[in-house]
Amino acid sequence: MTADWCHIAGNRPQRAGVWVGCAAVAIVLGGIGTPGPGILGPGFPGAETTGWGLRTVAAGPLVGAPPENQGTPAAPRADDDRAGEADDDEDAALLSELQQLEDEWRTEQDFDETQMFPPGQGSAANLEGNDKKEYANLVSQLFRDGTGPVPAGAKADEVEDRCREMLRQAERLGADDPRLPWLASLVLSRMDRHEGALTLLARAAELSPQQQSTVLLQQASLQLEQGDSAAALKTCQTVVNQWPTEDTLWPGPVARETQASWLGQIGGFVAGGEDVPASRLEELRRIIARRWAGSLVASYEREFERVRKSRQESRRKQASTWEQQQAEARQEIEDLRRAIERSRDSEKQLRLKLDNLKSPQEEQLDSLMESLKQKSQKLTAIQSRARRLAGRLQQTAQKKTTAGKGNSGGKGNSRGKGGSRGKGNSARKRAANQKDSQREQVQQELKKTLDELRDVQKEVADGRTRRKELEASHAKAILPVKQEWNRVRLSRQSQEKDLELAQEVLTRPAGSPPVPDRFRQWRTVLELDLLQDLQSHWQE
Repeated sequence: MTADWCHIAGNRPQRAGVWVGCAAVAIVLGGIGTPGPGILGPGFPGAETTGWGLRTVAAGPLVGAPPENQGTPAAPRADDDRAGEADDDEDAALLSELQQLEDEWRTEQDFDETQMFPPGQGSAANLEGNDKKEYANLVSQLFRDGTGPVPAGAKADEVEDRCREMLRQAERLGADDPRLPWLASLVLSRMDRHEGALTLLARAAELSPQQQSTVLLQQASLQLEQGDSAAALKTCQTVVNQWPTEDTLWPGPVARETQASWLGQIGGFVAGGEDVPASRLEELRRIIARRWAGSLVASYEREFERVRKSRQESRRKQASTWEQQQAEARQEIEDLRRAIERSRDSEKQLRLKLDNLKSPQEEQLDSLMESLKQKSQKLTAIQSRARRLAGRLQQTAQKKTTAGKGNSGGKGNSRGKGGSRGKGNSARKRAANQKDSQREQVQQELKKTLDELRDVQKEVADGRTRRKELEASHAKAILPVKQEWNRVRLSRQSQEKDLELAQEVLTRPAGSPPVPDRFRQWRTVLELDLLQDLQSHWQE
């Protein structure tokens, strides 16, 4: 979808404004010819180049006025006021109606595609225009880099440099938004740059210390991967102690349930390795039981026991002889390769299913967007016609004023000519009737054009509503398949990393110490489930 059609896609409440008096003539008209953003909004082609805008009489000459009469018109004769009062009121009403339609349409164009991501916290919430769009794009790119697949052949140094450059650009616009260092830490942690990731997580926690339980859980995970179990457990206690506070990154019960499971994995990993005194783990468990609801406690306990038993079994294997380690590693490699192959097959099937679901929905959306494009072109033409008619109406009003001024002089000269006075009055009456007829014709054409303008605007508004309905239906159909595809893909990536660790065992010489535990071997895709849940939350 292009930025132009995003302006069509907005759906904002209308506002009404009534302009009365002859001043509306000068305010409405900005010229004759190619229309500008008055009705269609700034996103349409030509809006930036034509320089259209509203102007008053003082800002320039009236449209269509002869050179000698440009500027402020002379006041009409007193005896013409009564005859033209009804016409003037009708002119003002028509032009005011055109202004109102423009105001309403301009308000409806206040649609911002950067709302896919919230404006952030602190100074980032006050961004506008291009800065707001640039900031949202940077946040979106950091999120994709931290959660999407790692590009084949990607080098850690290059990924880190790119990440830090985007972080610098984003912090220039919203340095106090805790999402920025947290998202950058996701990118670095995926490339095993744990020191840099921990530094960024600490900065994110400082920016919002009482809210970001997700940031702290990520920090505890990286501390475990570095082997610092005591620091990880201390971080977990901080999370539990501040649990009633709403997490601004992941609000809602789904995120809390997953965070409880994530915390259980961390506690189980520490317990299975006997890295810290059991009393500290028991203290953490008592706090959890006292502070949390039953379902959260159950999620914590389930993952705690699963990971604890798994790590104890792994440590028992590592304590076996070198020959046993080699045999177990070969068996594990074989199992992992089969699992990876199954995951790849599942990915292909889900990807195909996802593509099949997208095709008909995208065809419907393409057809709708083409229809909206044609309607917008029609709207442009109608707007141009309305402006030309309004200009003609203004010219008619100005000529009537000029004629009235000439009539005043003619009356004085007629005293010396006797019979010519009657002939002059007759000619003036015929000219006045002709002008009134032209004026009435222009008024009727403008009324008809305004009716047509309302109809087309309604068609475009209905099209925007239909587009939203199609997109919502599209998202509802593909979301479960996309989530399952992401789950399988991320699980396969985790299996490939485990395969690398198992292959390291085969390269170790006899008598080598056991391979150190890494928390990544026990961590499931819970953390990445949270990322997907967050993406859905931000896009709602």
